[in-house]
Amino acid sequence: MSTLLNNVEIDGADDNQAYFSEERGRTREGYSTSSNAVQEFEVNTGVYSAQYGRAAGGVVNSVTKSGTNTLHGEAFFNDLDRGLGAYDPGSDGPDGLPLKPKDLRKIYGFSAGGHLLRDKLFWYYTYDQLTHINPGIARAKSYGSATTPGSFLDQPDGTPNGTCDTTTGYLTGSTTTNPNYTLDNQVCTMAARLGLGTYAAAVAQYDSGLAALQTDLGLVPRAGYQEINTPKLDWQINDKERASFLYHRLRWDAPGDVQTSTSADYSIDAFGEDFVKLDYGVAKLASQLSSKISNELLYQYSRELNDEHQQPYSSYTLNKLVAPGGIIPLSNAPNGGTIPYIGLDTSIGFDLGSPYYSYRYSYPDERKWQVDDILYYSFGNHSIRIGADFLHNYDLVDQTPYFFGDYTYSNIPNYLTDLATKGSAGTCNSSGGAATATTSGVGKYSCYSSVTQDLGATTYAIATTDYAGFIQDNWKATSRLTFELGLRYDFEALPSPSANLTTATGSFVPYAGLTNHPSDRNNFGPRIGFALDVFGKGDTVLRGGFGMYYGRILNGTVESALFGTGSPNGQYALASTKPTAAGAPTFPNPFSSGSGSKPSSFYLASNLQNPQVDEFDLQVQQQLGEGTVLQVSYMGALGRELPNFLDVNLAPPQATTTITIGQTASGTATGPLPVGSTFVVPTFGTCTAGANCPYPTGYINSNFTNITEVLSNINSNYNALTADIQNHGIHGLQFDANYTWSHALDFNQNADSTTATNNWLNPYASARQNYGTSLFNVGNRFVAYAVYTFPGISSGAVLKQLTSGWSINDTFQMQNGLPYSAEIDTGYNSSAALNSGTWNGVPGVYYIPPIGLNTYKVPRATVDDIRLQKQFTFRDRYNLQLNADMYNLANHQNFSTTDINEDAYSFTTSTAGASTLTFLPSTAPGVGFGSHSTSNDSGFLYTPREIQVQVRLEF
Repeated sequence: MSTLLNNVEIDGADDNQAYFSEERGRTREGYSTSSNAVQEFEVNTGVYSAQYGRAAGGVVNSVTKSGTNTLHGEAFFNDLDRGLGAYDPGSDGPDGLPLKPKDLRKIYGFSAGGHLLRDKLFWYYTYDQLTHINPGIARAKSYGSATTPGSFLDQPDGTPNGTCDTTTGYLTGSTTTNPNYTLDNQVCTMAARLGLGTYAAAVAQYDSGLAALQTDLGLVPRAGYQEINTPKLDWQINDKERASFLYHRLRWDAPGDVQTSTSADYSIDAFGEDFVKLDYGVAKLASQLSSKISNELLYQYSRELNDEHQQPYSSYTLNKLVAPGGIIPLSNAPNGGTIPYIGLDTSIGFDLGSPYYSYRYSYPDERKWQVDDILYYSFGNHSIRIGADFLHNYDLVDQTPYFFGDYTYSNIPNYLTDLATKGSAGTCNSSGGAATATTSGVGKYSCYSSVTQDLGATTYAIATTDYAGFIQDNWKATSRLTFELGLRYDFEALPSPSANLTTATGSFVPYAGLTNHPSDRNNFGPRIGFALDVFGKGDTVLRGGFGMYYGRILNGTVESALFGTGSPNGQYALASTKPTAAGAPTFPNPFSSGSGSKPSSFYLASNLQNPQVDEFDLQVQQQLGEGTVLQVSYMGALGRELPNFLDVNLAPPQATTTITIGQTASGTATGPLPVGSTFVVPTFGTCTAGANCPYPTGYINSNFTNITEVLSNINSNYNALTADIQNHGIHGLQFDANYTWSHALDFNQNADSTTATNNWLNPYASARQNYGTSLFNVGNRFVAYAVYTFPGISSGAVLKQLTSGWSINDTFQMQNGLPYSAEIDTGYNSSAALNSGTWNGVPGVYYIPPIGLNTYKVPRATVDDIRLQKQFTFRDRYNLQLNADMYNLANHQNFSTTDINEDAYSFTTSTAGASTLTFLPSTAPGVGFGSHSTSNDSGFLYTPREIQVQVRLEF
């Protein structure tokens, strides 16, 4: 199940950012709430209380600390220095050699609480400061070396193994006789396109261009500064009423930290700058109305601003990538003009220029208010709760993400060719491919693969209101049997479409669907749970239950659809455009404001539903003696009406393409598809108007390109068996070990927090072709921890102090890697196909159907963390803790799916109705399918071995 369907609370108040459905502050900050302010936290999965909602996944509630009549608190200092830890594989400099930047993380602060008026007014305050100095590494995805074919640093042969025709750009020979033939042929074609006269001149220009690109890589200044202040007051008004007031203030300022991994395949000025400003207050009033009735009223207000912007530009960007001003009204260059975003052969290269996240001035600016009330009533064997909740979220977005052009290049020679002819007429042939024996590589077009751009307004705001009500009865039916019986209702009121964005304006012609205003009002969620003491001795307990849960339609999805109608009054994107298309710009220029290009559009389905998950489980818990408990469980979750995005403006395939699986460059490596096999594929593309081609542009509504319907038609299934054994203490030893087997299947569930153009292979075909192992499937997972407290020596004051208070804590995790699909890297399945890198020309879906969806797995992940702790006690009220922590003790290389090269095939030739698809074998780190050049670099999930020391004084 997508993590976007969880719910996070603080003291029972909503602690989510509604726009992205993440904890407030999102993911780049160090943490949203200081652990030193938290008394306890509750994780509710498979607990069937109707009190919990707005989630189709888990619910996490943190309960904050309060003051008492006694002064108490703690001061702490944590110091983590990556210099004492292990090297992060893949952290390489521009020369491809290992590089280990410093990484210093200091966390310090204090918490304290006491009374202002004894027994009446109490205070608690937490101050928490994080300073993280961690320069990043801008790197190519796969450096290789000058002699590694297919890598970023690969260099053309000084003398070609063949004859270069500097008129057509064709180099005689083949990859069979010359492993570096592909690059040599591209350089020969570059010589012809630029009129350099000789192959040697082209080699010199290529080497010079590659050397210049390397200056845009290397160390990136990066740091994160976070400050948290959390004061709290508790007021015992009288013996029946108690009020509490919590204020939380967080500031996060992080230059260079939009990209958080140790190294990333972005240029030194494309890491982005990140800022978070969060303030909220929570007020609660608990009242004892009678001996059987009590009430708890809650109110909160919050504001959160997320802001991302551009780093100072590098000299490479300023010298090479600036387009003249006046093409569009906006400018993002220091002295006027525009700078595009460029994806340069991203299977081995990197992204450079000015990325889309450089212009998110409010992304979002979110205001929240909430009122929640729960009435508690106890009588006999019943404990009843009745509650209502109102949650209002207002989101203002101000951004210009792709306003300056977004170019992609399939290889470096094509990029260097466009760079050499910057702003002038192109020199590439219509396919952008290198010359062949029968086809010249020279033409009149630019050499990029595709370009897209956003246009229109920059600011838009929406508001949503969530209404909920529940009734819950915890009923002790007998001394051995207890029931949880409940019913919850959830309703999310979505904003109406704006007339300003759905009315005809200029060339904008509205269509049916733009004015849809979905309203899902049938979200009743029954809950039932039970616990049975099987034999009446408390040793064997059987638990189980069922519950229906409803998640939210994300504010980011709603805003993106309502603002992205395609109207010039809103913000819209142009479809992926080939350089041969009318109105296509020349590099590095953006589309002109009056280019006549057709917009894309989004709309909400009239019957759009909130995500629904039906959860059920059955558990048997058995006491084994000596404080040991064994639990065996079955758990299931059925996702229904999960969000999806389908491009319904694609004309159904009007022609077919014959795809032939070609031989690899080496002539020996073979992929999962047999060489020589063919596939006849219905293709989404253009065609010549006629009886068999009613839609020559490839789109049904010729006023638009992509029209995406946001709908809810994805189902998922999750089944799991777990076994857990824990012990609460045997001679100083505590442990818990848990094993889970599970399998998750779905119809290509997504985790998009805003919108996507298209999510299914064919929007008009059977949904079953998108069914397979879920992107979130983890088949096997084992987690264990053990804490051992050393006995020490009880005699002698000095020996007792030195030998007592020692403990060691080990936490071990091991699991299957996440699944991924074999995908297509670059190229079109035919000259008519609408989109590159896809099997059938459909946008946004890159996996290869004959191989299947998510049929491969990332290598197994293993993490072992250990802590050695010594505690000193002074005067019975002071405890000094000294901790030494080591994370990923064995320095096991753990991977996320972004570390793995998923590009399995590439279209090497494409003509009308035919193409050749060639396997990309692994030949070097990061080069080829299944290879990797980085690991342990997610920043928060997996890291190399790290050592941290901690000092904590409790009083």
